[in-house]
Amino acid sequence: MKVLVIRSNFGIDHYSSFINAMTKTFHSDIVNNDIAKTTLSHNNETNWTWSNTANYNFRLADKHDFTVLLGTEMSKQSVIDFSAYSEEYTLEDKDYMWPNAATGTMRNSGAKVGYRLASFFGKVNYNWDDLLLASFTIRHDGSSRFGAGNKWAGFPSVGLAWRINEESFVKDLGVFYNLKLRFGYGRSGNTAIPSYRSLSTIASSFYPMYGSDLSYGASIDRPANPSLRWETTDMVNLG
Repeated sequence: MKVLVIRSNFGIDHYSSFINAMTKTFHSDIVNNDIAKTTLSHNNETNWTWSNTANYNFRLADKHDFTVLLGTEMSKQSVIDFSAYSEEYTLEDKDYMWPNAATGTMRNSGAKVGYRLASFFGKVNYNWDDLLLASFTIRHDGSSRFGAGNKWAGFPSVGLAWRINEESFVKDLGVFYNLKLRFGYGRSGNTAIPSYRSLSTIASSFYPMYGSDLSYGASIDRPANPSLRWETTDMVNLG
């Protein structure tokens, strides 16, 4: 019997928040606040994953069963975050206390961060008469978190098993219900690092120029690391 199953799944998560924190002036016997201030913050996060697989089962010569799987998976995370802080308001009212009405100190910050991951994979399972079992898998994954020449890496794995209890010379003993000899090898990868570590960052500040005068400028804060690559682990299992 031949069976082909094709699947496509798409999922998306979206989160958004807006916070307006106001502090008015107040005086008491214990605490005082002489500055009216507001802090606005906004966070917008979107994550999506799209996976596609094709699974094909077939049998040859009544004893050779095969399962072939091919697939792709792509995911993306995007986060936009910013905040604004303002002080000194002539009128302390919730409809008036917005940054453009402030007359004192004003600060703001914000960033857009994210990462992308893509995977292409294939797997073949083989079963000969429920006696000999084999599984072969290969993945080719790419992550935006690594250097330009190291974004992609391959991850193979293989599993072999011999169900010894199905052999006639073991069945005749009447001792073992399930006796299996197994061997497995696999390589896995890790992307659990912050984004953009392969790129250089720039910091801005005031620098002394011409004696005691200060000038505003920028300099490299962290050098680029184009050699940043996948962390891989190889494992062997025998039992």
